[in-house]
Amino acid sequence: MTVRDVELLTALRHDPELLAVADALHESLRPQRQWVRPARVLALAAVVALAAAVAFVVSNASAQKDAYDGPGLTASNLSALTSERTRLEQTPKELPGSSGDLAPEPGTVHVLGGGLAYAWVLAPNRICWSALLSSGCLHEPKMPLDVVVGDPGVVGRGDPPQAYGIASDEVLSVTAKLDDGRSISADAVDNFYVLTLPDGVPPWVRFTLVASLKDGTTFSERV
Repeated sequence: MTVRDVELLTALRHDPELLAVADALHESLRPQRQWVRPARVLALAAVVALAAAVAFVVSNASAQKDAYDGPGLTASNLSALTSERTRLEQTPKELPGSSGDLAPEPGTVHVLGGGLAYAWVLAPNRICWSALLSSGCLHEPKMPLDVVVGDPGVVGRGDPPQAYGIASDEVLSVTAKLDDGRSISADAVDNFYVLTLPDGVPPWVRFTLVASLKDGTTFSERV
């Protein structure tokens, strides 16, 4: 598993053998399922040094962010968080943080993305979620979507990286536009989207994320 830690991965990106060794050691040391907190969700949890060497946290900087003036990622703008159709009576056992500050109350967890993610509200406008490689709580709700980039396997081997996250009711679809001209799109389903990046693309690749909104406009940010 990899997530983004820019400094360490930049240092190792030209030494694929060392990167592979670090990633393999991380795989051997990690529990059966490990959760990583992305940059816009929670501060990255402390991890083993070699594990961190193959981890990235998404950087979120975009000159176009100021153009968005919608409600953002609030509970009232995430219909899957208020629908009885998506609500679970019992808290899933595989959820991280089954105790402590992030623990959901029974009956408050909702299924997003057709079963790919879970989300719950702990306090007004404090939305916590868990999906794929990540878990945490949103702390920047004045956005139409959140994004995490992670590699489900060892860097350079196995499945390609994925970009994914929660999307507000305003978002119809999301597109990742790579600098080489390629693009990948996916619809937002029950307030969640997943983009599988092309084979051979490293998890530290830079791209522009574009969300198509219901009012006909788009929101873009550099990832």
